[in-house]
Amino acid sequence: MKINSIPLDERPREKGLKFGLEKLDDPELLAIFLGSGTKGENAIELARKVLDAFQFSIRGLGEATLDELVKIKGIGTCKALVIESLGEWGRRYASRPISYKVTIQTSFEVYKHFYERFSNQKEEQLLVILLDTKKRLIGEVLIAKGGINKASIAVADIFRPAVKRGAAGIILIHNHPSGDPSPSGEDFGLTVAAKGGGEILGIRLIDHLIIGSKGYYSFTESKLYREPALHQ
Repeated sequence: MKINSIPLDERPREKGLKFGLEKLDDPELLAIFLGSGTKGENAIELARKVLDAFQFSIRGLGEATLDELVKIKGIGTCKALVIESLGEWGRRYASRPISYKVTIQTSFEVYKHFYERFSNQKEEQLLVILLDTKKRLIGEVLIAKGGINKASIAVADIFRPAVKRGAAGIILIHNHPSGDPSPSGEDFGLTVAAKGGGEILGIRLIDHLIIGSKGYYSFTESKLYREPALHQ
């Protein structure tokens, strides 16, 4: 079906302008970026075919390589580059620090803020979040990256930024590239050491979160949470 055969207010661009982009489904939104279809299929049909190639997973499409995309009939180098650029833009947006003075009330809020940033990482990272007395974010510092040996991480390195900034509390966050957020023995050891160090310094360890593509684990809540709604 040609795009001109679709009623005007049901075409992706016109529908987005009239009702807002949030009213578009995934194929319609992707069709706007593709710009056009091919002979025999309109932009929406082409977008649906592209999404189908990745099981309609936005994350899967965002991580697709140029070589994978051009294998789809109707997707040339230019359209593939547009799709790959969207994935890169999303990763850059997700890697930006969240706004300071944001109030952190629950472990799930921490997870929502940092899931996108950590879920795309191929190597382990340990981040310390600094909070004031009202649990407002006042800073974040990357403590370690790569092949992290948690047993060798000094408690002083964790709390040095907190002391310098006058933080009242901290939250530790690290990721499991495997996707499984279940804690290891080293994770438990690091949490116990940080809790003890915080008690000595008068800086509270509010939580230690492990984030994976399958969910998160909160040491404070001592539970494993799986949130598939965030992984679409």
